[in-house]
Amino acid sequence: MIIKRNRNIILDFSLNTFTFEKYINSFKTITHSLKQQNIPIIKLKLSSNPISVEQIIALANALEKNTTLKIIDLSTIRFGYKNIQGSYDVSKAIADALKKNTTLTEIYLDENYIEDEGIKTIAEMLKDNKTLRILTLGINEFGAEGAKAIASALAVNTTLITLDLNQNFTLGNEGIKAIAEALKKNRTLKKINLRSTGFDNEGAKSLVEALKINTTLRSLYINKEKIESSMFKPYLSRVRIF
Repeated sequence: MIIKRNRNIILDFSLNTFTFEKYINSFKTITHSLKQQNIPIIKLKLSSNPISVEQIIALANALEKNTTLKIIDLSTIRFGYKNIQGSYDVSKAIADALKKNTTLTEIYLDENYIEDEGIKTIAEMLKDNKTLRILTLGINEFGAEGAKAIASALAVNTTLITLDLNQNFTLGNEGIKAIAEALKKNRTLKKINLRSTGFDNEGAKSLVEALKINTTLRSLYINKEKIESSMFKPYLSRVRIF
């Protein structure tokens, strides 16, 4: 689907019904357009498509100097499925591109089998990037080590307002504690999703301690039924707990 808003273009190829050959040709055209910037694409949705590791890396390379794209959805491509090296290579290519890109504000990377090493490259990017405001990493394959890397980035990042880590089941208390420590320092994040990340009351208590210091977070998504949610009650006047 192609939508025009004034001179700007929105491309939605999510869940496409193209033949594989036609899709490949369309993808080459999109990548070329992003690189040459001959078409002002502002939003690109490619979720749930048969995109290869090589194609996504080419797309990432095109993003390095692109100055029109604001939003890109690469969720549910599953580029890391049974391909640990491919998962890392794509994550690094995206991270390297966003260290240089100065216009992208939203990227969706859910359900792509990204493991700890790939997440670490994305976390390093967050220390340098000054424009990204929304990052979703739900339903991937990273655990506490990846969470620690993200926490290190959150402690210094000043632009991200929404972060989604849901259904990365092995973050556990260790990973959540690291995130909580970062929230004590972060002053810009407004919304964080930590549902189904494998923590219990021990991890929840660390989040409560963070809320004693952090006054900017507005929405916190957790599994309230698995913890003593009453411990968050003193902060409900300024933080919505979902």
